[in-house]
Amino acid sequence: IESGFERVLREIIHKPLNLNMVPKAIKSLRKYDFYVKGLFVIGFPGETIQDLNTTMEFIKNVELNWVDVFIATPLPGSELLDMCISQGYLPESDIVNVNFWHAGISTEHFKAEDLEKLQQYTVIKKDYINNLDMKNGNYQRALLNFSYVINAKHENPFAYFYAAQALTKLGDTALAETYFKNYENIIAQNANWRKIRDDFVAEGIEFDIPKNIASRVNEEKFYLIIGASSFIGRYLVEFCKATEKNFLGTYFSHRTSNNGVHFDLVNDDFENLLKCIPEKFLSNLQVVIC
Repeated sequence: IESGFERVLREIIHKPLNLNMVPKAIKSLRKYDFYVKGLFVIGFPGETIQDLNTTMEFIKNVELNWVDVFIATPLPGSELLDMCISQGYLPESDIVNVNFWHAGISTEHFKAEDLEKLQQYTVIKKDYINNLDMKNGNYQRALLNFSYVINAKHENPFAYFYAAQALTKLGDTALAETYFKNYENIIAQNANWRKIRDDFVAEGIEFDIPKNIASRVNEEKFYLIIGASSFIGRYLVEFCKATEKNFLGTYFSHRTSNNGVHFDLVNDDFENLLKCIPEKFLSNLQVVIC
């Protein structure tokens, strides 16, 4: 499809597509339960903010199972690259960095960073928050798309969250719990993703974890590091300190501290060691032997 605005298709992309036919074609395919994916490209020189918003509105309203929104990329040897350089739309420092996900083009109508935000917002809203298959109860097909993103290692928290929702509907609460945890970990550790999530929350969109799973997801873990003086043990101790994890390390020497006790794995009683751990953490204890 490439654009949701006739002028851009006709004058800029030079693609003879009648947009009025797209919903009709999709409706015909939907009749036979075909999976329909739409590909769009934004950020061409000559596009205005109004043109871009028209395309975003088109994406919002058309019944596609999935959309990919790419950013116009001035590839080496292309007419687009020559145009961007001659018009000053692409700084030389950005030529080697451009790709379908990173906007390098800035024109009198839009800035590169605004283009990336628009792309990201539209894709998250269409593919995840308002996913057509989730709305229609086709959770298995929705899960296939979310799993593709997860397996591509994009570390997208929305892929994990909505995959977990689909899994919950399909009855796989164990994997759903894991995915909800992954979602929360990414949100907690990545400020950019957290801001994007918070912006959607400000719109009234909820990211609630089912209560029966939330109680397990949010349980505090306690790490018991046996052999904390070893090379790996020292690394784990520093990791727990840096990430503010609850932990206790054991040492062969008799020194003790707030986070360390003497323990001989061969001769000492493990039950006595457990008494050093607050009772509330015993149900979620992670033991690491180094």
